[in-house]
Amino acid sequence: MIRKLVTLVVAVVIVVSMVVVGCAKPAPTTPTTPTAPTTPTTPTTPTTPKHFEFTFSSAYAPPPARHAQMFEKFMGEVTERSGGQITFRAFYGGAMGTVVEQLALVRDGTVDMVEIPMGANPTEMPINSAFEGGALFGPKDPVVYSKIERMYLDAFPEIDRQNVENNVKVVYIFPWGPLELMSAKPIQTLADLKGKQVMIWGYWYPKAFSPICGVMSTPAYERYMDMKLGVGDVDIMPDGAFSDNKMYEVAPYHTAIPLSGKCNGRVFINLDSLNELTPELQEIIMEVGKEMETVHPQFLKEYEAACRATFEDKGVTLYEMSEADGKAWVELLPDIGAEWAASAEAAGYPGWEIAQFVQDAAEDMGFEWLRRWAVQ
Repeated sequence: MIRKLVTLVVAVVIVVSMVVVGCAKPAPTTPTTPTAPTTPTTPTTPTTPKHFEFTFSSAYAPPPARHAQMFEKFMGEVTERSGGQITFRAFYGGAMGTVVEQLALVRDGTVDMVEIPMGANPTEMPINSAFEGGALFGPKDPVVYSKIERMYLDAFPEIDRQNVENNVKVVYIFPWGPLELMSAKPIQTLADLKGKQVMIWGYWYPKAFSPICGVMSTPAYERYMDMKLGVGDVDIMPDGAFSDNKMYEVAPYHTAIPLSGKCNGRVFINLDSLNELTPELQEIIMEVGKEMETVHPQFLKEYEAACRATFEDKGVTLYEMSEADGKAWVELLPDIGAEWAASAEAAGYPGWEIAQFVQDAAEDMGFEWLRRWAVQ
């Protein structure tokens, strides 16, 4: 009886346990967040860098003329370093305008860049090369006087005002070769110059000849024919220009004179054109320009020396004016440097200081002046 009762109790416990377990709620589960369908991505097209085609204008001869070779080198280097983002269309020989008109072309944005001899626009650009007016009869080595030109431009940053006023920036400065003479008849001494008609261009250089001989303001491209026709007796230019214009065909005599060269060349860029470029592209242009201030003078020095050899091969007789004649020459002249300095002061620039700075810098490099200029 007791055994049956125990068995019954156990059976009831088991049944109740099963019922409890079966009625228990399952533990809650965290619902799974459905994954959003993947949207196919559109491949991005690489952005093409903007291309700039700049127009470059020069009134002087195209390659292989000496300076044009250097302009082409500058433009080619900029194009290469910019990965082709900057290219150029160059116009030589005054195709866009005369020498005097070049400044207006770049100032107004008709062209992006120009090459200008600073003496072409004395009103708009009163500070041309100090060697052209403030310190005549200076060093003849283009490497030396180009270095001094850069020194005084850096020492007197106020000179940049004339550039800003004309909406341009200097990319680089470059020299013209030292002036020499070629003539139809031999000129060995200062006395031989008297009574001659000298073809020259500019404002300040003619003042060095007018007390001695007649002066004709003649564009370079007209001088060959004027010499051939006997209109002019003497041509005053750098040897490179004589060679480019083949003056040796009509002027068989060459005389080295003590008149210095000048670093009056400027490559300008329109400020609006420059500001269109990214800072990186602007830096490329200015970096190449800075390098050209070393390359261009050295090239010109070697080019001028080669021209002398060409003259000899063509049968030209070479002379050199004596130092005594050089001293006699400068003593005949008024203080042209003082006039240059006064004109610069009138335009608001430190002309007297610049003229003395240039002469002192040349002396520091070992040059001896035939006389001092711009003496107060």
